[in-house]
Amino acid sequence: MAEVFLIGQITGGENFNENSLFCKWKLIIGSGWKILEGIAEGQTQIDCSTSSSSLNNFVCWSHPIDLHLVTKGIQGWPKLLIEVWHRNSFEQTSLISYGVVNIPSQPGFKQIRCHTWRPIGSIIDRLANIFNGESLHLTEEWLIYSHEQRFRLHTETMGIVCLDLNIVMKDFEKFGVETH
Repeated sequence: MAEVFLIGQITGGENFNENSLFCKWKLIIGSGWKILEGIAEGQTQIDCSTSSSSLNNFVCWSHPIDLHLVTKGIQGWPKLLIEVWHRNSFEQTSLISYGVVNIPSQPGFKQIRCHTWRPIGSIIDRLANIFNGESLHLTEEWLIYSHEQRFRLHTETMGIVCLDLNIVMKDFEKFGVETH
């Protein structure tokens, strides 16, 4: 079987209007893929920089990613599902944004920028967010990475999650898998 190694980190985020942020991530793969080594999901630590000390509104996470995958074909190519969360002074957490990024299908070092968004609800939902800190959550995770259904969502742009990934591919030609 052809192999893919993903080695790198979620470096941080930029242009978020909150501090005390953390990121949850999850690898999404198709049925022809299998994880041999590594953890398919994780969570960063909370960045506790203050708004006055953060340089260019950058949130620092430096969270490692190290995965070894095997595949029979390119269908269901890996993607990373991203959620950015905020923790307030009362230790309550609220979802800030969602994002999804396709892992590049070419080997080498890649700097990836995942633009995130959040759903916009009714005026009642927006008021609840302002006064109670209640954010809207999608009830179905697949809506985040489904191109066919996501266009129906009303969303607003949030910040950007930055990743540095080294992608190593092995035996793709040997097993007749073309990535070009």
